[in-house]
Amino acid sequence: MSTIKISQLPALTSISSNTQNTLFIAVDLPTSTTGKLTGKALAQGLFANEVLNVGNNAIVYPNVIGQFAGSSNTYLQINLQNFNSNGSSDFVASTSDSDNSVKYIDFGISGNTYNDPINYSAFKAYDGYMYVYGPSNTSQQGNLIIGTASTRANIVFLVGGLGTGNIVGRVSNSSFDFLKPVYVTGNVNTTGSFIFSDGSVQTTAYTSVYAQSGATSAYATQKVLQYNPSTNAVTYSNTLDAVRAYITGYSSEIHVSPVAVDDTGNGTIGDPVKTIARAKVLLAAAFETTAAGQRKTIILHPGSYAEDVTIDTQYTVLTTHELVGKSTTLAGTLTLTTGCTVDGLKMTNLVISGSSAGGSIDIIGCTVTTATTKTSTAYTVFRGCDLSSSTLSITGGGTTILNGGNYFTLTVNNAAAGVLAKSVVSMGPVTLTLGTLQLSDTLIYSATNTSYAITQSANSVITINNCQTLIPDLSNVSRNSLSGFYSILSSVYDRPNSILATLSATGGPLNSIIYDQYINADRLILSAGGRITFPDATYQTTAYTGLTPNDTKASNATGTAGQTSYDSNYFYVCIATNTWRRVALGSTY
Repeated sequence: MSTIKISQLPALTSISSNTQNTLFIAVDLPTSTTGKLTGKALAQGLFANEVLNVGNNAIVYPNVIGQFAGSSNTYLQINLQNFNSNGSSDFVASTSDSDNSVKYIDFGISGNTYNDPINYSAFKAYDGYMYVYGPSNTSQQGNLIIGTASTRANIVFLVGGLGTGNIVGRVSNSSFDFLKPVYVTGNVNTTGSFIFSDGSVQTTAYTSVYAQSGATSAYATQKVLQYNPSTNAVTYSNTLDAVRAYITGYSSEIHVSPVAVDDTGNGTIGDPVKTIARAKVLLAAAFETTAAGQRKTIILHPGSYAEDVTIDTQYTVLTTHELVGKSTTLAGTLTLTTGCTVDGLKMTNLVISGSSAGGSIDIIGCTVTTATTKTSTAYTVFRGCDLSSSTLSITGGGTTILNGGNYFTLTVNNAAAGVLAKSVVSMGPVTLTLGTLQLSDTLIYSATNTSYAITQSANSVITINNCQTLIPDLSNVSRNSLSGFYSILSSVYDRPNSILATLSATGGPLNSIIYDQYINADRLILSAGGRITFPDATYQTTAYTGLTPNDTKASNATGTAGQTSYDSNYFYVCIATNTWRRVALGSTY
């Protein structure tokens, strides 16, 4: 057997991942025994009777089995990192009788794709957590105790950051201070009293008279009517019911507030619900003295509502007391499937899909920011609405009235559609593909200086009365393209550059005036080629000059056919251009 010195052996820079396959030479001094052992045996027995001391520092605390110590002017850390994104990283401490299912405390963080809806549905990706799992669900053991042992030390709660401005609560040895509003869904039970910011104290439930010492109320000097749902009694009192405060006589209203705690309210002004969806549910319920299905008015308190809402209960009124577009916003799509009224609301999209059988749809003082579409036959009226940044597309039949307001664009494309735009402050380019459109007392502007303000297709009908069509900056008139049947009365537009179809089976001018009274005008001007047609089918294409007295005409005098004149001897008639004939006048009748 050859002999080799240990110093001559090659150095190993790594060991097998299976330490059972790695051998070490060892000498056990107490027994003077030399032998070999595996890496696994070394790892298992290395700290069996010794403290794991990483950092080679003095061990200060008693009963230590492991210590990690060092020195840093920033921080020291022990990092437990799970590289499987579906799992979590956990530090667990357990009792002597723990069986891995109960009797432990767990502190950890979930992975970036963690999802366990069956066992840990409360835990989402990236959530940090700490919880205790006690021995059973019936005992009072297994509590999570969080606190400070120093007399003056507090427990401080931070949300949204690590600065002092992110402190939302503080627990001291004398008080529990909430620095933000506290919302309570369940009951509040107290064995003490409520102390208010004005120093007043309440020690018992609020009843018809104040039992508090020194307490005052804004209602103390006012008389109010109040309805008690349990007794159906209406009382006249100087106090309000503190449990469900609302004003009697408004039982048909359902109030919605985005700052309400939740949707458990009864919908009164003092106890609103949080969502419009919940308000719709209350529409069908009886309340106070109002029968089921009679609460028709939904009042939105100022704020933003991130909902897509469908109004499908006939005669519903959806309203807000704010000014147009001020601060009450539906950040979603409002769909109207039946007759209803929407008043003062700002919304992203509006879809009208109700039929004419469902009643009229009234849109009053509303703002739409993106798109408005009418796909049905419902009789629809827009009153003073701001659609200056919203397209308006009418692809359904029936009547639509635009009364005042502003509109970004208007498109009509249904042969059964009848649209009236009256007194509209401003309206972007109008496209009439099919249907009938009447524009009255309205300003229409084109998209560019050379594009058409109004574009009409064949077989549609349009009336333009007392309107102006202008270029975008409103500094000059704009052109129109009219290929269907049209009538233009008292309107200003760029006629030389417009396309105006001649009369045919699919379009052309329908300019006709029928009056049952006299026309009172300074003058009547006909365009080139125009004529005046009389009831007997005769017509006149040039001005009738009548008889000119004492005007002797030579045979080639200047004149046009039809002109007449006379003097004391002859009657003159112009039979062709600059061609006259005369007839002698007799001495008797």
